[in-house]
Amino acid sequence: MHEPIQAMLTQLQPHSNVFGGIGITANSIRWVGNEWGHAPDPNWSTGTNAGGDPDSPIFSPAECDTTLQLLDRWFWVGTEIDTTND
Repeated sequence: MHEPIQAMLTQLQPHSNVFGGIGITANSIRWVGNEWGHAPDPNWSTGTNAGGDPDSPIFSPAECDTTLQLLDRWFWVGTEIDTTND
């Protein structure tokens, strides 16, 4: 199932980081925590579960999305967001 994607990555972007790419690429990253930026502590760069696993041979650093502004705003606008009209 993943063979076409794996072949394409190997040929065109062999050093790309792939979210959820465990078993597809050696450069996999995994989801951790939640959208408020809270993640398990400790958080290992090895392993496949949310907090990682210090004994795992699989290198898969964690990443999560976080908002940039108050009130769950996702996009940077270069100035403070006016929330008076929300």
